[in-house]
Amino acid sequence: MKIAISGFGLATSLGCSLHTFWDAIKKGEGNVIKKVQLSELSHDLSQRYLNKLDNFTIFAIHAVKNCLELADFQVNETNARKTGIMLGNNFGGWSYVENQLQTLYQGDMDSINAYVATAWFPTAPQGEISILFGIKGTSKTFASDKISSGYALEAALQALLSNDLEYVVVGGAEAPFSSLIKDYMNDEALSLGEGAAALLLKKDVSGAQDAITTLEAISIEPELTTSIYKSLDVSGLSPSDIDCIILNASGQKEQNLYERECLEKIFPNDINLAAMTPLFGNIMGASTVIDIVIGSMMIKDQCIPPFPQEILSDYKNSHFLLSDKLREYPLKNILIVGMDESGQACSIIIRKPDRA
Repeated sequence: MKIAISGFGLATSLGCSLHTFWDAIKKGEGNVIKKVQLSELSHDLSQRYLNKLDNFTIFAIHAVKNCLELADFQVNETNARKTGIMLGNNFGGWSYVENQLQTLYQGDMDSINAYVATAWFPTAPQGEISILFGIKGTSKTFASDKISSGYALEAALQALLSNDLEYVVVGGAEAPFSSLIKDYMNDEALSLGEGAAALLLKKDVSGAQDAITTLEAISIEPELTTSIYKSLDVSGLSPSDIDCIILNASGQKEQNLYERECLEKIFPNDINLAAMTPLFGNIMGASTVIDIVIGSMMIKDQCIPPFPQEILSDYKNSHFLLSDKLREYPLKNILIVGMDESGQACSIIIRKPDRA
């Protein structure tokens, strides 16, 4: 059974609308600051309500709102219990609580406001989204580094195939710019970005005309080569059927070179590569879903964005097709790969819908 991807929403440093974000990606334009412009968010929330929330939750609400609008999907009494939420997040709301805790440790017992408990924890977006949009089905939040929303996607797929759910909002959100996180991440903090992404999954039982792409396979395994081979096997495809690979491109040279080595083993012939993370930063819990959004737009517009110069040397190879220009290309199947810090890998294949 096909699984349709029928809506997208984003909040990134490149823009908070799909059009603005995708236009920047096609031009290869990055944002050094890698912070979201709060003024660009649409959420219909009062300032009083916003005061209760960390930025990562606000980003997620914006992304889900835009996702459901693009999909022309409304949650109602008929479908509310068959609609779920699966999200990825790693850092929670430290930008909300950090300054308050620092003041508390200095002796000010009145520094902690009443909303810290509900604002900082990683499942805050899940709870707020379910309340605001009336979603009552199975909902979970996953934390696993850069493949957190990969686990969310896997859980969503299982829920759809088991008929537990009929629709699933899948996404992720991060707002990692706090002193504590910066100190914890050390050099890796330089590659971090903030933002959120969301997409809507549903069963595509009759070649749904609103499907932007279809989800063909997802495989999460202890190492990348096994993960890719398994996703190819599940989808019934061979390496030669893949038209482009969206790379993990973590910003860590050692992991980039390992990724290249794995791909060289599996794809001995010419293969297009794409990598967008350097343009807007590593948005950890949202990374997998953002790559799916980008891959889906590549398939929709039949093009491959410019390859970032920052990591070009890590992937140069005689049969890897890289270009610093936007290229038109007939795309049908795209492989998306991601890895966490330990090397655990997520491989996803999305496909151009087969229209009747």
